[in-house]
Amino acid sequence: MKLKEVLTPIPVTKDASVHILKNPVFDFEAAMTSRGWADEFVSEQFPQNRFSALRIAIALGYYNYSIASRNFPENYDYGNQVEHQIMKLAKTEALALGIPHLPTIGFEVESPRKPYILGSKNVINFEKYEELFKNMGFPKNRASSISMWEFSPPPSFSSDVQVYILNQLIAGGFIPSLHDSSAPEDIRAHLDDKLVSLHINIGLPKTAINPSSNKLRSDKKFEIFNMVFALAFTSPLRFTSKSGQPLWTKKSAEFTEKGFGQGGRFEIKDLEARDASVYRLMKEIQLLGACLLVSTESTDEELAEIWHTLKRNIQKAFKARGYVKFPENDKGEYAKTALDRELVRSLRSIITASAHEAKSLLFSPSLQFQPKRE
Repeated sequence: MKLKEVLTPIPVTKDASVHILKNPVFDFEAAMTSRGWADEFVSEQFPQNRFSALRIAIALGYYNYSIASRNFPENYDYGNQVEHQIMKLAKTEALALGIPHLPTIGFEVESPRKPYILGSKNVINFEKYEELFKNMGFPKNRASSISMWEFSPPPSFSSDVQVYILNQLIAGGFIPSLHDSSAPEDIRAHLDDKLVSLHINIGLPKTAINPSSNKLRSDKKFEIFNMVFALAFTSPLRFTSKSGQPLWTKKSAEFTEKGFGQGGRFEIKDLEARDASVYRLMKEIQLLGACLLVSTESTDEELAEIWHTLKRNIQKAFKARGYVKFPENDKGEYAKTALDRELVRSLRSIITASAHEAKSLLFSPSLQFQPKRE
C-alpha cells in the first residue's frame, strides 16, 4: 500500500485487473504508537477530550501512513500532508459540534474477509483483529456472525470523520475493496460474500420520540427517508440477500453534549459499501437527516422546507417513471424498484441538490453557536 492510497479517498471498487486489495498488516506495536499519537494530538488541540471518533480516525490514518512509509521509504516526504489532512479533519469536527441542528452520525460495516486460521477452513481466527484494534483504541468490535468481523466506531459530529474512518479501513485492507470480478475463484478464496453490508446511524434528539410510547413521532417520514437513500445507493442484490431483518429501525444510542442520542438512533440497515459513492452517501444522509429531524419539531422553517421540497420532488420522480405510489417497505419491492436505473439517477440528483442546499444553510454563521460577548 503506497501513501497515495492513504492520502486520497479510496474507491471501494477497483479496475478489473485488481479484484481484491491486499490482506491487512497486523503490526501491534505500530497500532499502539498510532494510538499514542492520536491521544496526544486530540488532548493538545481539544483539552475537553470529547472527540472519541476523531481519535480513531487519526490513529487509523497514522497507522496506515506508518506502514506505507516503512514499506516505501519515499513516502516519508508525505508526513506533512498527513498532518495537514488530520488537522483539517479536526477543525471540521469542532465546527460540526457548534451546529445545533446537525445530528451525530455513525456506521456499522461488516468485513466479509474470511478470518480463518491459515490452513484450516473451519477454525475462526479473530484474535489479530481484536488485538490490533484494541491497541489502536478502537472500541470493542465483534464478530457479527461466524464468518464476518464488524467495525462500529463511535458517533461523530461531522460525517467527514466517519468517511475518513471507513476510507482508512479500506485503505488498510481491513475491509475489502471489490470489483464485480471475472475471477469468482478469487472471491471465494478470500471472501464469504462480495457484498459489504453497511448500516448508517443518525442520532435522535429526545424531541423526536413520543414519550408515552418511546416510538418515533413520525414513522412515515423516517420510512420515506430510508427508502430514498436505499433505492438511490443500494444494489438489488443487497436487498434480496438481506435475511428477514427490517430495512430500518430505532435503537438506543450514545448520548452527546448536543443532545443527539437522547432519543436513540435512527439506523438505516439496507446500505452497502459498494463503490466510491458511499462517501457521498454518508455526507448527504447527515445533511438531510438534519432537515428531516427539524421537520418533526418545527424548529427551523427553512431547513424543514428542504425536507418537504425533497419529498415533493421524489414523488414527481416516481410519477414520471409511471409509478402511482412509493414501493412498500419490503426488500422484494425495493429490489424490483432499484432495477429502474433512470429512477435511481433521478433520486441521486434530487438528494444531492437538496443536500447542497442544506449544507449552505447549516454551515451559515446564523445557524452556528455564537459565543456570548462579555
